[in-house]
Amino acid sequence: MTTTVTLGLVTLQAFEIPATITFGGKQRLAVHDLPGGGRVIDVLGGADTDITFGGIISGSDADARAQLIDAMRVAGTTLPLSWGEQYFIVIISEAEFDYRKPWWIPYRLRCVVQSNLIYAAASIAISAAASITSNLASAANFLSTPQTELTAARAALGQAGATTYGTAAYGQCVAAVTAAQSAVSTDVATTGGVLPSLDLGFAGQDAASAATAVTATTATAGSLAALTAARGYVGSGLSALQNIGT
Repeated sequence: MTTTVTLGLVTLQAFEIPATITFGGKQRLAVHDLPGGGRVIDVLGGADTDITFGGIISGSDADARAQLIDAMRVAGTTLPLSWGEQYFIVIISEAEFDYRKPWWIPYRLRCVVQSNLIYAAASIAISAAASITSNLASAANFLSTPQTELTAARAALGQAGATTYGTAAYGQCVAAVTAAQSAVSTDVATTGGVLPSLDLGFAGQDAASAATAVTATTATAGSLAALTAARGYVGSGLSALQNIGT
C-alpha cells in the first residue's frame, strides 16, 4: 500500500504504512422462521467490523510516535481515520507495540468504527435512488401509454451520479423529472377539462347514445384518476430528488 494513511494527529510514514487494512462488516438480520417453512427477515442495518492494520514505526523519533499513538488509545477519543477514498470516525480499542529497538517498533492497531462517512453519504444516495425509481415506475404503471418525458426521466435516473448532489447528472435528472411532472400535469388538466362538457343528464338522447356517453364518461374519469395518481408519484420522486441537497 503506497497511499497516505492518517489516524488522528498521526500521518503514517515509511514502514508505518500498513501493507493491508482490514475493514468491512455485516448486515444485521432478524430471521423469523414461520410454521410451515416460511421465513420473514427483518433488515436491521449494517454493522461495521473493527478496522485492523499494522506496520513498523521506525526512525529516530519512533519511540515518541509510538507513545503518541498509544496516548490516543488511552484518551479514548473519536479520531478520523482515512486512506485512499475511505474515511471513518473511529476509536482505538487496542494498540500493541513490539519494542525491538528505539528506532524499530512494530505495531498493530484495532479501531472500532463509530461511523463510515463515505458509506453514510452513499447510503443516502442509494436510498434516494431506490425511492425515486420506485415512484417513477409506479407512475408509469398508471399510464395506459408510455409518456416520452417520463421515459426520459427514468433514463436520466439511471446515469452515474444522478442522485449525487451537485453533479451534472444530478442536474439533468432534476430537469428530466421536473419535465415529466409538468407533462403529466398538462395531461391531467386536458383530461379534466373534458368532463364538464359532457351532458350527464343525457337529455334528448336515446338509450344507445346514453350508454355510449356513460361509457365515455367512465373512461375519461378513469383516465383522470390514473393521471392524477401518476402525477402524485412523479411529484414524490421529484421531492425525494430535490431533498438530496438539503
